[in-house]
Amino acid sequence: MNLIKQPKARLIIVTLMLGFFAVTLIPRVYTIWKLDGQKQALEQKKLEAAQINQELAEQKDKLSSPLVVERIAREQLGMVKKGEKVLMEMETDDS
Repeated sequence: MNLIKQPKARLIIVTLMLGFFAVTLIPRVYTIWKLDGQKQALEQKKLEAAQINQELAEQKDKLSSPLVVERIAREQLGMVKKGEKVLMEMETDDS
């Protein structure tokens, strides 16, 4: 009798094939699922980085203005133009 025509042999062959596919495919499916999650997280980080980059580019444009540079030089560094006089507040000790 032909081996494939026997019901038990067919069941064994189908079971072995399903077992083989389960052993080989399940880890691959899990890896694909895990990588998809990582891909989504990286895409989110990419969007955040692009937003930060845009904000920094806008800040750079603002800081490159001569008026802004002058204001920062005066307020933060205490610089004055040639010929200007600096007025300073003096604290007095009234005691």
